[in-house]
Amino acid sequence: KKEDGDSEYISIVDIPGSQEDKSKCDIGGQSESEVCVESMSSSDESDDSGKATGVEEDDESVQSLLAKKGRLERQVRKHQARKNHFQKALMSEVLTEMEIRPHDLVPDTNCFINCLPQLESLMKLLPHPQHPYVIMVPLVVVNELEGLSRGCKPSQSALHSAMVRETAKAAMGLFQNRHPALRCVTTKGTVLNSSTFTLEEDSAVEMKNDDKILTTCVNLSKAHKRDEIKEGGRRKLYRDVVLLTEDRSLRLKAISKDMPVRALPDFIKWAGLG
Repeated sequence: KKEDGDSEYISIVDIPGSQEDKSKCDIGGQSESEVCVESMSSSDESDDSGKATGVEEDDESVQSLLAKKGRLERQVRKHQARKNHFQKALMSEVLTEMEIRPHDLVPDTNCFINCLPQLESLMKLLPHPQHPYVIMVPLVVVNELEGLSRGCKPSQSALHSAMVRETAKAAMGLFQNRHPALRCVTTKGTVLNSSTFTLEEDSAVEMKNDDKILTTCVNLSKAHKRDEIKEGGRRKLYRDVVLLTEDRSLRLKAISKDMPVRALPDFIKWAGLG
């Protein structure tokens, strides 16, 4: 390397020839060779190192792009597989269409206890030409109300028990007034003209009270059932019975039976009655 910073590289290349020529042409004790002196400045070295670094950076960029491309391709394949799964599920399922024209409204026991004012307001509007609703009360509900009117379970607080008892008594008074839009119905779907007889024959299958209420709805609906199976297996259901309850468990059971279900306040709002 020179003092000015330049570097020298010496290349020695043998030149073929006779032994005699070699002996004659010795230069300063060296055998005959072609001595080539190549100079390279430090700036040239830095240029070469910069080029090498640039190549490495380019390689890293290419690898990064390839990795990103791979991730995107995997995402596309995953999205397409999910889309195909949904399409296959839709093709295999039987679509159901339900047309609801409410006529029979079936309240559960809590509907009387928690929403008696709304129920009384609804009854004041009935019968109405534009709202041909009939409140069909299952006998099991009448029996529960009668029991509550005598007092609640000891586990309830005294204040709550008194409220439930008085509300149940008021509800029982509705049956005594024989409102034209209020009727009692058995679990089998038989409509009674009077609530005097509140006992019915027990079925062979033991059922809870909620199941009896739902069975009442199903049997009422069967009287006017005209469901259809259309092209492609699509079901068209017609319902004129609506179960009125806020009980989550009973609502889920009703949905599983293709039975329309609403909370009383929601139904009143939907029907434009309040």
